[in-house]
Parts: sequence; C-alpha cells; structure tokens
Amino acid sequence: MNPVVEGYFRALDEDLAAARLLMGSVPRASAFHLQQAAEKLVKAILSAEAIHAGAGHNIGQLVALLPGGHEWKADLVELDYLSQFATTFRYPSEAGTLKPAPGKDRLEEFANLIATLSDDAKSWCGTGP
Repeated sequence: MNPVVEGYFRALDEDLAAARLLMGSVPRASAFHLQQAAEKLVKAILSAEAIHAGAGHNIGQLVALLPGGHEWKADLVELDYLSQFATTFRYPSEAGTLKPAPGKDRLEEFANLIATLSDDAKSWCGTGP
C-alpha cells in the first residue's frame, strides 16, 4: 500500500466529517472542508498514479494532470465547483463583504458525492475494504 495515498484518504475522511458537522451552523467552513476533502481525493488518485500534484488547491487544474481518458477524470472534474471555497469564499471583498455560502442541501449533495467517490477510489487504490 502506498502510505501517501493512505494518508490522503485519512485526511479526506477527517475533512468530510468536519464538513458534515459544520453544515447547519457554519456553512462557509463546511464548504471549505468539502473543498479540502475533494482536493485530497484528487491528490490520492494522482499519487496512486505516481503523478506529482504539487501544493495547488484548484481541483480542475489537479484533475487536468490525469492523462486524457483516465477513468476517474469525468467524476473528479465534477468537484471543481468546490475550488472556489479554498480561498474566494473565506476572505472578505474590498468592501468587507463575504460571499454567501451554498445552502445546506447543496453542501450535503457534495458531501455525499465525495463520500461515494472516496469509497470507490479507496477500493480502486487498494486501500479500502
């Protein structure tokens, strides 16, 4: 087993758990943890393929590192919407306003998608049950 891949999945599980805990009370923080979980999912798959991901947070750019036609590419690119929550939604504008976070239903939708993809990826990477 690749220890880096396993580490990404452990960290992903923690971010996903944090996102679920925060959905109802602190949705912006929940969205950030969902972005982090999605980023770690992509980086786990990249690591399993021996592709160096670097320190970037843009999910679309990370997914683009996978070769064309890669079996995970289409599923992972769906998570690119979450990239904006790494930075844009966490900081105030020049006017001091914060962008509103997505609603709880949207956050739950992404949490469920990440959980499903993560379970499948763990099996694919050989770290799951």
